[in-house]
Amino acid sequence: MVLRRVAERCDQLDLAYFITGSVASGIWGESRLTLDVDVAITLPQHLAIDFCHGFPPPDWYADAESAREASQQGGQFNIIYIPEAVKADIITPADTPYNRSRFARCQRVDLPAGGHAMFAAPEDVILKKLEHFAQGASDKHLRDIAGIWRVSRDRIDLNYIEHWSAQLGTAATWRSLRSTLGM
Repeated sequence: MVLRRVAERCDQLDLAYFITGSVASGIWGESRLTLDVDVAITLPQHLAIDFCHGFPPPDWYADAESAREASQQGGQFNIIYIPEAVKADIITPADTPYNRSRFARCQRVDLPAGGHAMFAAPEDVILKKLEHFAQGASDKHLRDIAGIWRVSRDRIDLNYIEHWSAQLGTAATWRSLRSTLGM
């Protein structure tokens, strides 16, 4: 419900976006329970309030001021579907070469309950999971990467991951994981 509603709102406002995080790793790999949906959006400051108007109370929580601040400074804010206590973490990424590449490579996926959404490419999900793990996060990120590899290995561009893992400072972790997974 939350994923589809955010995707529809982005489409209505012609905003570039993609689903990332654990939900995306479940699309390209093996599903696991997650408590939220991570969505990267290019959200211009002048559209932040309009974006939030698509999630009206009492069923929704979307703080327009937090959205405006995130769009202005880069950062994140939340949208919550109150009846089910499901949260979307809305991430407004910085304008970097890597983030531009992520937006250019995202892929449209048809949703089981109808509709569609844009998802981060499997390589980009792997790269972000490597970054999170390198920052001291949980082993779940490595398990997600292994699941993506098991399910989607035929579609993964290893050269892309090699290039960006070197740029992002995660090449050593990537090499170690490749060895562990027998890539």
